[in-house]
Formats: sequence, structure tokens, C-alpha cells
Amino acid sequence: MRPNIKFIVASSVLLIGLLISPFTAVAADNIARVIDPVFGLSYDPSKIDFQKVDSDVFARCPELTNAKWDRRSWIFAEYRQADERYLAIGGYFVPRSPAKKKPAFETDPNGVLLQLDGAGCKLMGAVREEFDYDTEPARAPILRALAKDAVERFDAAFGGRRALAKVFRDQKINLDDPRSSILRDALRQGGK
Repeated sequence: MRPNIKFIVASSVLLIGLLISPFTAVAADNIARVIDPVFGLSYDPSKIDFQKVDSDVFARCPELTNAKWDRRSWIFAEYRQADERYLAIGGYFVPRSPAKKKPAFETDPNGVLLQLDGAGCKLMGAVREEFDYDTEPARAPILRALAKDAVERFDAAFGGRRALAKVFRDQKINLDDPRSSILRDALRQGGK
């Protein structure tokens, strides 16, 4: 009796598919898109690289986490002035005890603008709201410096100004909104 080649091939493909599929499902579930808090771009953090927030920031800013949630965050803008460090961060909320039927991550599209200094950490507010609505004249130079750094980081992460402009167009992000004048000006003044 001659073995049926079609049956053997089909069985092999099915067996390989069954062996691989659990690993594929786990990998797909663990990769979630991030919405950056500066421009509102959606991206895959496994393909677009921003600097991760180090554990020291979380240690100095205990308000960033709580009994139920940790964070997985990236730095989208940074500015240093004397002994002060300003960071625009965002990423995911990660449940400390994930429920079986809930996602392993929850996207944080607002992020937070932090001020770190010798006294500790101050949460200044949601990143984009600070750029759009801040009315303290003393903070304008800080926000301009953060916007400039953000543009440089985004240019580098997305492969240059032209590639970044394409992502803006593809995702229908309009920075001509008068509320985002600091970010718009930084993009216009940036090079690359």
C-alpha cells in the first residue's frame, strides 16, 4: 500500500500550524500600538525606537504608579536646565494582576509632563495639554525646548523629516491647529 502524499503533506502542515499558533497568538497579544502624547501618532514600539523611561524616574515619581497599575513608558521629549530635568513620557498602563479576559496593556495617549529636581518629582499635567494650553509665561522657554527636542527625537525614530511628514499625513494629524503653535513652530524650525 502506497502512502497518500497529499495526506502526509496536509497533516504535516496542520501539525506545524498547531505547534506555531500558540506562540504567534502570545506574541501578537503582547504587542500593542502606542499613541504618543506629543503629536498623537500611533506606532508599533517594536519597530519605532524611543528611549525607555528608567526605573529611577519611577522611583522618584511614585505617583506614576499605584497598587493596581505599573507603567511601561518612553521619553518623547527631554529638557535639562540647571538641576531640573523635564520629561514628556507616555506609553502603556500595565495591570499588576492582569485579568484573564482583559488586555495585558492599556494605552496611555495623554502621557505626563514631569519636572524632576533635587526636591523630587512634580507631575505638571498631560503632555499635549501643557503644550496647547499652558499660560504661564515662565514655562514658555521650557515648552519650546521640549518641543524642539521632541521634533529631533521623532525625526530620528521615524527615519527623518520626510518619513515623519508622511506618517503625519497618513494618520491625518493636523498641526496647523492654533492651540499647538509651540509644536507647529518646532516642526517648521527643525532641520533634516
